[in-house]
Amino acid sequence: MEKRNIRISVIVPTYNVEKYIGKCLDSLVEQDYDNYEVLVINDGSPFGEQAIIDEYQKKYPQIIKSYIKENGGYGSVLEMGIALSQSDYMLVCDPDDYLDKKALKTLAQYQKDSGAELVVGAKNLVYSDNEEVKYDKSFNEDFGYLKDKKLYLKGDKDFETLYFMEPSPHAKLYPLNLLKDLKFPHKVAYTDNLLYFYTLSKVQSVTYCSEALSYYLINREGNTRTDLKPTVIDAWVEVFKNILEQVKNGEAIFYYRMFEGFYAIFYKVEDIKGDKEIKKAKYALVYGLIPYFFNYAALLIPYLEKDNAKIKEQKLNLLNPKKSKKTYDYMVKAKLEGTLKGRIKKSIMENKYLHKVYDFYHYFAKYIYAQRRSKIDLHNDVQMQCINENGTNFFGYYDKPCYAYGHFLYHHLDSSSLSLDQEVKIMVDDKEVSKTTAWNFQQGSMATWFDERHIMHNFFDGEQYRSKLVDIETLETKIYSFPIYSLSKDKRFALSLNFSRLAKLRPDYGYINLPYQNLPDDDNDGIYYLDLANDQVDLYLSLKTIKSFMPKESMIKAVHKVNHIDISPDSDKAIFLHRWFLNKVKYTRLILVEIATKKMTVLADNDMVSHMAWVNNELLFGYLRGDNGKDGYFYVDLNGHKQMFEHPLLIDDGHPTIINERFIVTDTYPDYTCKSKLYLIDRQDKSVSTLGAFYSGMRYRGVRRDDLHPRCDLNNMGLTIDSVFSGKREVYHLDLDKLLKDKV
Repeated sequence: MEKRNIRISVIVPTYNVEKYIGKCLDSLVEQDYDNYEVLVINDGSPFGEQAIIDEYQKKYPQIIKSYIKENGGYGSVLEMGIALSQSDYMLVCDPDDYLDKKALKTLAQYQKDSGAELVVGAKNLVYSDNEEVKYDKSFNEDFGYLKDKKLYLKGDKDFETLYFMEPSPHAKLYPLNLLKDLKFPHKVAYTDNLLYFYTLSKVQSVTYCSEALSYYLINREGNTRTDLKPTVIDAWVEVFKNILEQVKNGEAIFYYRMFEGFYAIFYKVEDIKGDKEIKKAKYALVYGLIPYFFNYAALLIPYLEKDNAKIKEQKLNLLNPKKSKKTYDYMVKAKLEGTLKGRIKKSIMENKYLHKVYDFYHYFAKYIYAQRRSKIDLHNDVQMQCINENGTNFFGYYDKPCYAYGHFLYHHLDSSSLSLDQEVKIMVDDKEVSKTTAWNFQQGSMATWFDERHIMHNFFDGEQYRSKLVDIETLETKIYSFPIYSLSKDKRFALSLNFSRLAKLRPDYGYINLPYQNLPDDDNDGIYYLDLANDQVDLYLSLKTIKSFMPKESMIKAVHKVNHIDISPDSDKAIFLHRWFLNKVKYTRLILVEIATKKMTVLADNDMVSHMAWVNNELLFGYLRGDNGKDGYFYVDLNGHKQMFEHPLLIDDGHPTIINERFIVTDTYPDYTCKSKLYLIDRQDKSVSTLGAFYSGMRYRGVRRDDLHPRCDLNNMGLTIDSVFSGKREVYHLDLDKLLKDKV
């Protein structure tokens, strides 16, 4: 006999949500599930939502049950809901949130398939001001990853990750039989923390659903997540005390998670509204959590090993009853008055002359600091090899493969000189196949694979820039009358630009063989179309045409250029950056052009666009300023609609490259440790992994800098990068097979 569907009670705590309750209840009555009830509990709200609730209750009496109680706060509603429910499981849906139509069915299936006592899931964040939706995996990957449909058993190491799950009730199925003795503090917010950690301490098994089934409205007016008032600290402290009092004999990881929670509250005090005396009172309140940890200090010590010596000592002193209060008072004083080091730094920064000295010192000090550190940090599951250890080697940009058809294509210098007036060799594996003096460190000579037998690159013939097709076996060549920038995937044509204009306006991307002071006017320069079959070149889009399309006032007296042309995988479209400079201010917009018709569409026009990549023929991914005013990584469709991809690691600009549409690799510029990071983005589970960090010394700056420029292999799960961590410029191949074997 087939096991019946578990019965689920959906609890909807209601107070002052007249504007939102209708959308919430619509999503609940339309659930694709046959064994559930909706308990709408009005917490004594004086507003108008009850009339709306009554209408839904009359229309759906078999689903919706309505209750009105005296105001007691969120916890009192959960307490009442648990007492009223006769179901197997409970799900909480706040009235300003809503569920996907298949939410209950999916979560119930996860429980049925796994047998887990608790089901936790991902959610979507919804911004009320612009209705932008962002995926939130709901766990902190610094403490491990949760895998879809995996059964997590208490006692196993990976169970610990669950303690760093987002404790909000969204997309969680709670077993009601374990909650009957749970007591909530009344008239206190954030009691969902108590619900989650109490349940986690009781269950023996949990499963995770990576699909976002709940929609969480996070920035409506009055939302507790939005406004940080002094009473918020009161609520957090009260809830954490309740958690520590009601969870008995918890695991060591539980007490570490709570201790980290104490620190999170402590650091939030400085953000609350109020004067110094109010903050001092809140700091005193927060200390009330510390004595709860005295008896568990020995359990916490192993988790403190990851901290630096100073922080570890501070935490150990906090956990020592004899040193705790004195240590805490010092921490509070530092927050309220600033540390001695901080006060000195503030004085320096307020003095313009000392500020310049400080900047000069800090600039060079970071390189001295980095010299004492490791020059490379590589993920354990990534295999890396240098493709040529002799001389100086580099490939260039991120928008074309270095490794294809079983061979490596790259540039080689016999010397270690960083001069741009040298002749570089074009190499395929260990074989020199051509040479050129038209190149730069950022993009090389635009060397690119044409097919398995031929490569193309730019060169200078003594009079003008051209491009060359080279047979890598016979070394026979075909000369074209114009250099290339982006080669179409069907190999019919290439789009290009004026490399002398780049040399003047962006020296790290231009060629220096020809004088570049006197450039063509905007009527006679721009994007060029090179017909490869006929070796015919035409001015495809002039700068005048480009700047006349949806013009802006800042363009009128500006100097213009184009850059970063990239043709779509189907060869029907291209994107490019239109940049203009006015009074030393740079403006950029992203433009799409249809190859056949020359029809243009502005995809991003918020003054900042950096690096983009084609995910497929209909979607782009890259770093830009969104319509929300934030800089970051966005998906952009061909109509200019944008969706931000947020992740704590992805805070800096980089060069994204796509691996078979699912994975994206991107990099960063060197940080304060002089290291550039390399990240792997999994579009399916929205995770980001650090593949490595690579040192770049002081020698490699400006036009001679070394960006990692990750480039995916052609038809292979690997990539190449340029790096100088060894002390000289090299090309490295990274094999990702071992890392990705569980994902593909």
